Amino acid sequence: MIERFQRAMCPALINTHHGYLTSQTSDIPAQELRKRRLAELFGDTVFTNYFILETGDHKDAALAEFHGTGLWWVEDKWINAEKGLEYGLKPLLYNHDYNQGSTHQDVIRVNNWEHIYKIITKRI
Repeated sequence: MIERFQRAMCPALINTHHGYLTSQTSDIPAQELRKRRLAELFGDTVFTNYFILETGDHKDAALAEFHGTGLWWVEDKWINAEKGLEYGLKPLLYNHDYNQGSTHQDVIRVNNWEHIYKIITKRI
């Protein structure tokens, strides 16, 4: 179960700075596993900057650094997707049972990383 969670890899801030923002445990081996998994899935050069917050930390301060940039923001919690909108990001909400029911015209729901890739590269 823990490994499955570590492999979920949401949320992410995808931008030209190749950054990845996530809330995760402060356990260094778990963080390294996440980074390794990202490299396996996307290659070694896609994400070069990692912003790892404590589990449950508010993302406002981290998101504020990217205010008005229009970067893609992949998130699995509705409230954080809305925060991304407030900071001028383009939220992609990863579909889960717990985030159904809320909608906004500027929040795009996605089902997997292939879908995210196609959106970002404008292949949809």
